[in-house]
Amino acid sequence: MSKNADIQRDQLLNVLEQWRNGDIDEREVHVRAESLKDQFDELPEYDETDSRSIPLQVLLELDALNVGLITKDDIPAMESFLKIPPGKEDQGWNDWKEYWSRVDFEGRRKKLANNPYYST
Repeated sequence: MSKNADIQRDQLLNVLEQWRNGDIDEREVHVRAESLKDQFDELPEYDETDSRSIPLQVLLELDALNVGLITKDDIPAMESFLKIPPGKEDQGWNDWKEYWSRVDFEGRRKKLANNPYYST
């Protein structure tokens, strides 16, 4: 992918929808995110005021799915973040950070301990 290409929100929304519907599992979500990420020679860097920072952040979360303990429970937050309208990036980032600050990762780690995808 050229350095000027952008990560398409609709691609990510499609992956999230398929995951929610059970059409794909966590491993496939990770594979798809990795595939999208690998299309870049170098990942772009955007300021949070840049609307392109939002799909990039979601892509990075999905690429680190098992390490970050990302589950289907997080799909609504990711979808909301991806659907933030232009000009509202500040609010989107505030909501995003607030969401993740409320996640009980220790509880999630314990809950996922027997899931080989998350525990390896």
